[in-house]
Amino acid sequence: MGMYCDLIALPSDKIDDYLNDEEFESDDYPTCSLDKMWYGLNFILNSIKNNEINHKVLEYVIFGEDCLNPEVAEDGDFPTNYNKVETVNQLAVELQKINFLELIKQVDFKELSKAEIYPNVWDDDNEIDDIKEGLQDYFANLVKFYQIASDKSYVVLSYIG
Repeated sequence: MGMYCDLIALPSDKIDDYLNDEEFESDDYPTCSLDKMWYGLNFILNSIKNNEINHKVLEYVIFGEDCLNPEVAEDGDFPTNYNKVETVNQLAVELQKINFLELIKQVDFKELSKAEIYPNVWDDDNEIDDIKEGLQDYFANLVKFYQIASDKSYVVLSYIG
């Protein structure tokens, strides 16, 4: 078991259906699973030291800019957050600017361990190459996902659970 992050892109007029209709067909819309690597990916993306990147908008790539159901957070769970179309468009542009292969070479994975970034796998030297490869794949999928969402003028919802 663990905490996973899934993103779904859909038209803004479908948000209520997604939240309230148990029979909502999410298969009709683009999705992106970040599995258990969501927090590590977020930490890495938000530690970029590059003046050409809009760091403010990168903060929203996984956790979203706005909350759809804050009452869930009051109960101690992760709420469903989302990014509006304008933010999705900005994120699609910013993510394209990132050379993740170069970025991952600069990451000190011991820092992720020190910061207690979930999941606690960052200091396993035997697995670090597989972890880096996995992060690269998740990042590539994230870039494609946000580009598709931007092209379709969709919002992006983020669910961690």
